[in-house]
Amino acid sequence: MNLLKTILAGCVASCGMFPAMAQTGFTLKGTIEGLPDSVKVALVTTDIGEGGNGKLLCETVVADQSFELRGEVQSPQLCKLQFRRLNPKTKRHFATVSLRLMVENVPMTLTSSVPYDSLRKVSYSFDQERLVHLRGGQALSQWNEYRSELYEPLKCARLAGYKSAEKYFETSDNEDTVQKYDAIKKKAEVELLAARLRFVEQNPGYYISACLMNEYLGTFYTYTTAELNKMAEFVQACPDTAAVNRSRKLLDRALRYALAEPYKDFDATTPDGKVQKLSSCVIPGHYLLVDFWASWCGPCRAAIPKVQKLREQYAGRLDVCSVSVDEKEGRWRKAMGEEKMAWTQLWLNKEQADKACTDYVVQSIPRLVLIDDGGKVVCVTFKPADIEKYLKQHLE
Repeated sequence: MNLLKTILAGCVASCGMFPAMAQTGFTLKGTIEGLPDSVKVALVTTDIGEGGNGKLLCETVVADQSFELRGEVQSPQLCKLQFRRLNPKTKRHFATVSLRLMVENVPMTLTSSVPYDSLRKVSYSFDQERLVHLRGGQALSQWNEYRSELYEPLKCARLAGYKSAEKYFETSDNEDTVQKYDAIKKKAEVELLAARLRFVEQNPGYYISACLMNEYLGTFYTYTTAELNKMAEFVQACPDTAAVNRSRKLLDRALRYALAEPYKDFDATTPDGKVQKLSSCVIPGHYLLVDFWASWCGPCRAAIPKVQKLREQYAGRLDVCSVSVDEKEGRWRKAMGEEKMAWTQLWLNKEQADKACTDYVVQSIPRLVLIDDGGKVVCVTFKPADIEKYLKQHLE
């Protein structure tokens, strides 16, 4: 009996060395002057693979200009904090303020240096984020450091992207204007990537560093094998094993769609009904432009004269192969006759389409794939101007 009492006493003593209540999830408490009670506050993930909308982690309604969110994440995660107001006409809530932050299972707080009405009138989220103060936990501290250091290159890239889109619609896709602003956008994106890589290289163990690299690893036909491997290598220093494991899975997939790697062959149907492989169009020493298109796609048909111009400009060095993804063969044949394209024409039937569209990630069209004179995929885009730029750099 005395032995049992001794054991129990020891257990009680050792239990007293630990906190009575361990933190099992996160809390996010915030107060913003003028925040209406009708506003909903939601926390959603920004993970790729969430259909572009993110997964709702938790949601609450404002009371007395304040809110409190509670939830749990398996590991530190990049999220968006959205303030949603009710549209009286549609009876649906829409986000008026959207702030990014790193969330981990710790208490967090939010305050704002301006009232809610002033905050929601700020045009861009990256400027809204500078007006709020988020505190709590290591991951959030790292995020604040990243946000401060990368503000300028991120702002330049976002604004360049907005301006490029604006000029596209404003000028009805005027070629010279669009190319001018696309070049500005591309330059800003390259500078942003360089700034992010510098930050990650200096802070490889940061949670946000792993998030950034995994975001890039989720792209297709954008980076070379060497670039992808370098990005994945940075993630290995992250203490979050979930992020490390995810990077490995993303890398395995991304390497199948790396630039400067051999093209993937597939079967298609010729106008006379025979099966023909893409490889039959690949001539050693020649570039090959593969144009995935469809009869119903306006941008696809608008791109055809530009593709023809490139073919004529680089005659003898550039071949072209148009591959239709029309569901109905008859529509392909009709459009083919109308466009009178004097180069190889192929059509993907239902059985053939899956492999070709998977291999070249044909999720939207036009999808232009440039294969170089060594049989490697070197440029994938929807803009003929991108193909033209690449050919100028390498064939002139």
